[in-house]
Amino acid sequence: MPSKPAFLYWCTALVATLVLNAAVCFLVPRSLPTATGNTLERTSSFCERPSEFNVLFLGDSRTYCAFDCEEIDRHLGTRSINLAMWAHWFPTQLAQFEDLADSIP
Repeated sequence: MPSKPAFLYWCTALVATLVLNAAVCFLVPRSLPTATGNTLERTSSFCERPSEFNVLFLGDSRTYCAFDCEEIDRHLGTRSINLAMWAHWFPTQLAQFEDLADSIP
C-alpha cells in the first residue's frame, strides 16, 4: 500500500490536472472562425447565400492551406470562400462540386 504522502501527492496532481483540463475546455473556443471553420459550416454558409461570394475555392488540403480568403479579398476586392478540406481526393472533390453546382450563381 502506498504511503500517505505519496497518495496525497497523486490525488493533488489528479485534481490539478482535472481542473486544468476543465478550464481549457471551457475557456478555449471550440470552433474556428467561419472562414476556417468546419466544412459543413462553410458549405452551409455558401449554400444559404451564394450570391454574396464571387470566388469559390474547392479542392484538397493544398487548396485549403494555400488560399487565404481574407488576404485575397483584401488585395483583389473580392468576396471569396474556401470550401476545400483535408484528405479530399479527386472523386470526392467531383462529388462535392456536383453537390454545389446548383448553388453556384
